[in-house]
Amino acid sequence: MLLCVKWKVRRTLAFSIHHVAVILGEELTSTDLVPVFDELLKDLDEVRIGLLKHFVDFLQVISSLCSSETQIIWLSLE
Repeated sequence: MLLCVKWKVRRTLAFSIHHVAVILGEELTSTDLVPVFDELLKDLDEVRIGLLKHFVDFLQVISSLCSSETQIIWLSLE
């Protein structure tokens, strides 16, 4: 889904990535979904808004170390 050329598909992933994180759990989310999250942060505004709306939900799932790294990346994009 991340590599799909259609932005609406990537937007759907952005709006639901926090649900996937809950299903996968902290460890798999930290290793597998954080890179996806980071890539979606670099996408179109229409995609990024889905991440923003559920940013806190996503951060609650991942480990504290990974949360700090993601917060730094997020702040650097502003």
